[in-house]
Amino acid sequence: ENAASSVGFAFGAPRDPGNDPVLQSAGLTRAAQKQLQLGDAQSAIAAAEKATRLNPGNAQAFNLLATAHERLGNHKAAIANADEALALEENSVPALNTRAWASNGLRRFASALVDSRRILALDRFNAFGFINQARAHGGLGSRSDMLEALRQSAGLDPRFADLHRRALQLPESADTELLFAGVLESAAPAEPTPRSGRAGRALRLIALCLLGGALITIGLLQILVPSFRERKQKTLRGLRRR
Repeated sequence: ENAASSVGFAFGAPRDPGNDPVLQSAGLTRAAQKQLQLGDAQSAIAAAEKATRLNPGNAQAFNLLATAHERLGNHKAAIANADEALALEENSVPALNTRAWASNGLRRFASALVDSRRILALDRFNAFGFINQARAHGGLGSRSDMLEALRQSAGLDPRFADLHRRALQLPESADTELLFAGVLESAAPAEPTPRSGRAGRALRLIALCLLGGALITIGLLQILVPSFRERKQKTLRGLRRR
């Protein structure tokens, strides 16, 4: 019994979710994300605020709190919460996207452009990063740059193809901000997730097959090359005897 207790202590006994603030915070974070998916920003704020109180190091909860505030049009609160997320994880692409979107909402287009460039430096295939960049360019009057960013975004994510088409038809005198109404709700930036499931298993299987083929090829070379050299040496010895 003592030995079992000492082993449990050495390796760490399972933590009780009911008493562990970090685990509670993670559960509330999942709840906040679900509420956002359902379109209930107020409930998402309540859950995310509890999550950040239980674990002040929960960067994802701060970003979800920022996103929920942005859904309600509270740009300043969104920026403040995104700043807290970035203080914990300075290269968080979701938090940078949230802050850039909120900055665009306040017409702080230069700040949004800085964040969008940082996003694309970290992840050059981030479609929402291009959307943020397009919105900033449009606000700064760079119509051609806006259209190019929208083109790249549409190429990465078909959800943005219609936005690109509408931008091409927008009159020169129109406020480009009209294009971006509702974009956050329809295609919010998602938290990155590791590759898993069938696709991940398929890629692993292909990699193993390629590795196996390479090893077989190496093995055959080790057998055939010495054999070829031996035959060549025998032929040369036969010619010398003649």
